[in-house]
Amino acid sequence: MAKQVSFIVATELAKDDSGMTIRDSLLFHCFNPLGIYAAKKFSDAKISARVSTGRMESGAILAYGSMHYDHTNRLLSLLETDRVSRIDLACAIDGVQLDIDLATRAMQKASK
Repeated sequence: MAKQVSFIVATELAKDDSGMTIRDSLLFHCFNPLGIYAAKKFSDAKISARVSTGRMESGAILAYGSMHYDHTNRLLSLLETDRVSRIDLACAIDGVQLDIDLATRAMQKASK
């Protein structure tokens, strides 16, 4: 019962991952609409929209968008492991955040 409540809190009710266990923080970032995975999906959608309207080259999808998923895969692969270290989780989150930041900079540069 406690794991089920923890899952619901992490994936639906939480506003951030402060005070969570490592596993709950991972669940938050993978499944919560405020997590880093949701932010990456939103960034991917913005890149795809700009490519489809011609405001960015099609290579932006490979470089920054939905086909650039190395860090995202690293984050999601942590779900399959039995023990997740705080460092592995932080590195995965930082990698996805870096991808989002690079995509944002590319979109700003393309709009100039």
